[in-house]
Amino acid sequence: MQHTERPVRTEGFGGFAGSLPEPRTGVAAVAFGAMALLGYAIFAGHGVRQGVLYLIGVLLGVALYHARFGFTSAFRQLVAVGQGAGLRAHMLMLAVASAIFAPILAAGSGLFGAQVEGNLAPLGRSVVVEVLSVWFRVLAPGGLRRVGVPIFRAGAEYYLAHGEIRDVLGLGMGGHTAPADYHFSLYDETNLGDLLADVGFIAIEHYDWRATEHAGVDDFTQAYLPHLD
Repeated sequence: MQHTERPVRTEGFGGFAGSLPEPRTGVAAVAFGAMALLGYAIFAGHGVRQGVLYLIGVLLGVALYHARFGFTSAFRQLVAVGQGAGLRAHMLMLAVASAIFAPILAAGSGLFGAQVEGNLAPLGRSVVVEVLSVWFRVLAPGGLRRVGVPIFRAGAEYYLAHGEIRDVLGLGMGGHTAPADYHFSLYDETNLGDLLADVGFIAIEHYDWRATEHAGVDDFTQAYLPHLD
C-alpha cells in the first residue's frame, strides 16, 4: 500500500510549534473568481449601491473568517481559558455599530438617499407576517412600534370622488423612483390591525404623525391626497 502525506509548513508562536497545511491555492482561486463574477453581475444588473454593499460584505466576511471572529468562539475562549479578548472585541464591534446607526435612525435617512421607515407596502404578501414577527420579537417589552402604509380604503374613496387615477397610482403601486419604491401589498385599518394582533402586538391604534417625535421627517406617513405641500 502506498502511503502519501501532504507537505506541511511549521510555524512557532511563543515557544509552541504547530503544523499548518499548505494553502489550497486552487480552491482560493476558484472562490475569488466566483466572487468576482458575482460582483460584476451585481454591479451590472443592480447598480452601484448593491455592488458596493456586496463588496463590503465580501471584505468583512473574508476578514472575519481569517480572524476566526465568531460569537461562539469568543464565549468559549472566555469560559475555557479565561481569555476575554474576543468578547471585548465583540463589545467594541457592537458599540461602533450602535454609534453608526444612531444618527441614521435619528435623521430618518441613510446611504444612497434611503429612508429609514417601517413601511410594509414594498414587502410581498408571502413574507409580511414573518417580517412583522421579527419586528415583534426584537421589540423591548412595553416598546412602541409605528407602521406606515397607504390606506387602500382612503385611496379608493378619493378615486371614486375625483375620478383621477394618476393621483392614486403611487399609493397602490409605489412611485417607481428607486429599486425599493414598489408596492406589492395593500392594507386598510382592519387587515393591518389583524396582522399585527396575530403576531402578538397589543393596544393597536391609529396614530397622528403630528404628535410624534418624527413629525419633522417626511416618511410618507404624511402622504395625503392632495399632498400637504
